[in-house]
Amino acid sequence: MTIRRSRAILRAATRTLQANPRLVWFTVLSAIVSAVVVGVGGAIAWLGQNPEAWMPMLADAPPEAAKSRSMIVFGLATWFGTHLVAPFFAVALARATLDAMATRPWNVPDSLRGARQRIATIATFAVLDASVGGLLSRIGGDKRGRRRGPGSRATAKVLGFGWWAATYLVVPVIAREPRSGFAAVGRSASLLRETWREAFVGRLVLGWLWAPAFVIATVPFVLCLILKVQHAGVFALAVVLPAFALVLLGVILQTLDTIYRCALYVYATEGVVPEPFDDPDLHEIWCVARE
Repeated sequence: MTIRRSRAILRAATRTLQANPRLVWFTVLSAIVSAVVVGVGGAIAWLGQNPEAWMPMLADAPPEAAKSRSMIVFGLATWFGTHLVAPFFAVALARATLDAMATRPWNVPDSLRGARQRIATIATFAVLDASVGGLLSRIGGDKRGRRRGPGSRATAKVLGFGWWAATYLVVPVIAREPRSGFAAVGRSASLLRETWREAFVGRLVLGWLWAPAFVIATVPFVLCLILKVQHAGVFALAVVLPAFALVLLGVILQTLDTIYRCALYVYATEGVVPEPFDDPDLHEIWCVARE
């Protein structure tokens, strides 16, 4: 993979976002709603110390039993909520992106309504994805967080990569095709078998940007330590501003990643390269043999 090709992928995805800047709203909304869900989960954990005060059905239960039941119920609700938010807004983003690539009119409310119509499939996939993630965590480490042997860690990494590959195109599949959650994963895996090279290249291009960005973001903090800065305001700025920049970069990269996946989905299902990905520098990677 050359630097020229990497720049071409990033340039094509960025041009799509520049032509449709409203696409970033889906990722922003996802981050906001995720923060709200986590905040609600924290509030539930605090209220769980005295559940009978706000859950009348537990008034007659022993204190410890009431606390345990309330934490289980709302813990599961928070767990499900946090894993549902990301795919829901990702599907809405993919729906809008596919419409934009096809030059069809779209707007944020309609795309969100389209995702809401697919909520059963999204919820099924969210539970499946969270369950697989939990299983991989158990394979890689025990219940107390202690790491297992190198073999277990390697197995977890291989299985994790396999799950990433199988679900790489699941978001555009859910956004465009009327399939169940399990069928959507199967369809994504089938498409990935035909487009694994393009997916791997896109993953490398959009993933490596984190490394230099993180290094640059730590420079102000490291300089403060080296210069022994004592001013609290300066020290806070050295931490807050780079952190904010990393969050902003994360929002943009997440949006660009979905845009690229949608372009790959269009190519895999229709055999055409959407604009502006039909770039001479990218012709080498669009190499799927069509029937």
